[in-house]
Amino acid sequence: MKRVALGAGLAFAIGLVLIAGGAHFQRGLPEWWMVGPLALTCAGVLVRRRTPLLA
Repeated sequence: MKRVALGAGLAFAIGLVLIAGGAHFQRGLPEWWMVGPLALTCAGVLVRRRTPLLA
């Protein structure tokens, strides 16, 4: 279980680095708007792996 949490946290950190580096350009929106979907995706992966019935 700790491995899943570590993987989700690492994916979130890498995603933040990519967003800060300008790897994803969303027209008309500031870059910090991409943090929300990234956080939801990483949290979804974490919940899905830990409690499949909840997901």
